[in-house]
Amino acid sequence: MDEDLHWKSAIAYARPGHITVRGYTLTDLMGRVTFSQMIWLVVTGELPSPQAGEIMDAILVSAAESGARAPAVLAARTVASCGAPIQAAVAAGALTISKYHGGAVEDCMRQLIAIREEVSSQQVPLEDACRAAVRRRLDSGERLGGFGHRLHKEDDPRQLRLFEIARATGLNEGYLDLVQAVRQALEVETGRRLPINIDGAYAALLCEIGFPPELANPLFLLSRSVGMMAHAHEEQARMRPRRYIHPTDWEYDGPAPRRLED
Repeated sequence: MDEDLHWKSAIAYARPGHITVRGYTLTDLMGRVTFSQMIWLVVTGELPSPQAGEIMDAILVSAAESGARAPAVLAARTVASCGAPIQAAVAAGALTISKYHGGAVEDCMRQLIAIREEVSSQQVPLEDACRAAVRRRLDSGERLGGFGHRLHKEDDPRQLRLFEIARATGLNEGYLDLVQAVRQALEVETGRRLPINIDGAYAALLCEIGFPPELANPLFLLSRSVGMMAHAHEEQARMRPRRYIHPTDWEYDGPAPRRLED
């Protein structure tokens, strides 16, 4: 065997009649773990704690869809309108996920981790330490990601619900309080109302459960791909081909408001 060509993977392997993932037989996992738990297993090598699994479920649901005005959706619909396969339309939408649209989660996680290291060494209240940390970053021209939203000017409803779910699990690594303190400090320093957006909420919760920062943006993309897939399919099923797609002149005509049964 040529050692220069030989390589190894610790994730999975298949042989006739059998597939193993991180040491588990795939068919044993089927029907016994959720998709979110499977993501955690494949990525980290271990099944998540119950709290982490519950938070992962909520995170993935929260970013699956946010309406037809999102750049990723508009890109997917445009490509679908031109007759491309739906997977190509989803791939086009995926290319819009970057630092100004769904791609700030990793940077936000790293900022929160760095700020936590700074404030944990100071013998002052969290709010004061965060304000000093935020001021240093603003003075140096650093952009703090995860705050502010074009549509949700007061509060992002997804962030509020995600934090409610996270606190209900009993998991408390301090990042939920930290990101709130950073938000307050940023508002004081800038004089602007800046709610925690979905990127910031994602970042805080992923820090809370110990998810690798370098995989945070792909995780957001995985979730948002569900919406892009649905929009690309609707575009081809309902609309005429190769139309001009207005980003704001559209209306929702789906089911009337309804609630899940308790």
